[in-house]
Amino acid sequence: MDTHHLGEPFPIWPHMISSPQTSSEQHTPLLWNSQIVRNVTEPSLTPYFPTEQNGAAIIICPGGAFQFLMIDKEGTEIAKWLTSYGITAFILKYRLAPTPIDDSQFVSEFESSNFDLNRIRKHINNSFADGVQAISLVRQKALDFKIDRNRIGIIGFSAGAAVAVNSILCPDAGDGPNYLGAIYGAPPERINVSPHAPPLFIACANDDDIAGTTCLDLFQAWKQAKRSVEIHAYSEGGHGFGILQQGLPCDYWTDSFIAWLKNEGIIPVK
Repeated sequence: MDTHHLGEPFPIWPHMISSPQTSSEQHTPLLWNSQIVRNVTEPSLTPYFPTEQNGAAIIICPGGAFQFLMIDKEGTEIAKWLTSYGITAFILKYRLAPTPIDDSQFVSEFESSNFDLNRIRKHINNSFADGVQAISLVRQKALDFKIDRNRIGIIGFSAGAAVAVNSILCPDAGDGPNYLGAIYGAPPERINVSPHAPPLFIACANDDDIAGTTCLDLFQAWKQAKRSVEIHAYSEGGHGFGILQQGLPCDYWTDSFIAWLKNEGIIPVK
């Protein structure tokens, strides 16, 4: 039985009047265990409504080194999982650094670049701005979406985790997330955690050579600010495990996340 129905995607910036369907974004066939989306220039949100809404909402930020989005394993699959718990989910396609139109050229250049952050740094602020705007817009439309404006969170994966965490720096404190999740990712630079930062859930793997250390730094930043934080550092899983069931310790982060949401009062305990 389906636990959700799909809503229409909508742009997050009022001045971008063309629809997401006519933007320059490209959908690339299966790569790295997921369909990917590239060259997003018109950011959008796609809502997934649970059959029975409990009022909680969460914005999902897929990862992809700020150059693409793992739209399946860190997007649609996450949304379907969360709606099964009554949470209204929104997949954010945030703006990305441009990549070659040709798929094979893109793969070749990406795999040979060793993720040169400096090359794409000027585009990262656009991604961050989209995360902030997405939360603000969902809160503005809370009544339309039948959600509680005080239970709006954001979760991100890899680069998407950086987008999610950066959203606490929104200009208007009232527009920030009420809770957030960072899955094997953190902002490139350490951020100032305010005394009002929302509860944070972190999941990573100890054998993650890309984000393992930054996740621990993120945990320490929240702890030093005396804000609520929970971390699960699994012994195995590497980077980018998403929601895949691989018979590894990291398979259980989803159970831990749901338990955390219940403990924080975001979703009801049943």
